[in-house]
Order: sequence, then C-alpha cells, then structure tokens
Amino acid sequence: MIVISLKVGLCFGQNYRFNKLVGTKFSTEYFPNQKHENLFNSEDYSYYMQIYTFNDSVFSRIFDTKNKITHNFYCKDK
Repeated sequence: MIVISLKVGLCFGQNYRFNKLVGTKFSTEYFPNQKHENLFNSEDYSYYMQIYTFNDSVFSRIFDTKNKITHNFYCKDK
C-alpha cells in the first residue's frame, strides 16, 4: 500500500487532505488503456481527488460529495 500526504487549500477556505492512493486501469471502445489515480482521506470519505490524462495533458478534479461541489484543475502537459 502506498501512503501519501497531500493537502489542497482552495481560495474559499476549503482544505482537503489525502493520505491514501488507489490506482485504476480500464479501457473502453473509444478510450483504450485509461489510468486514473484516486486520492482519499481515510478518515473522511466524503471527498476524493481523481488524477487522469486526456489528450497528452494531466487533469485533476476533487469531488466533494458532502458540499455537492466539483473542483476541476488543469495540471500540465505531458
């Protein structure tokens, strides 16, 4: 098991902390060989971060299910 610690603070006073990394691989007809990395807080599963690639770029989004908010981030080009 890989344990990482990452803290994300947004300008609206929201702080997200992650300490658990789970990687997934899957394929669809139109998007073969997909890989997503999901980061969780093992003490609060009401939010999580997903990191993925699309068209040679890296994106991330935080799903906050308690507050019903999704934060989208463009991370970088490969």
